[in-house]
Amino acid sequence: MSYEPCPGVRQELADLAAAEQTCCPFVTWTVTEVQGRPVLRVTAPAGAPEVVTPIAAVFQAGADATFAQ
Repeated sequence: MSYEPCPGVRQELADLAAAEQTCCPFVTWTVTEVQGRPVLRVTAPAGAPEVVTPIAAVFQAGADATFAQ
């Protein structure tokens, strides 16, 4: 999910990723930057892509994010 490069967004995403990694260790949470935009990536284990579907739905609801396939 790609977000607008507003002040504090990347740190907020990093904090979220750290908390969610503790809560949901069955997926990998990473924060990077692509073309100046903070990107939150949630990666499912091999062979189980369906585990990220409900997570993506939460972020998609009311979010101004771009989802990459």
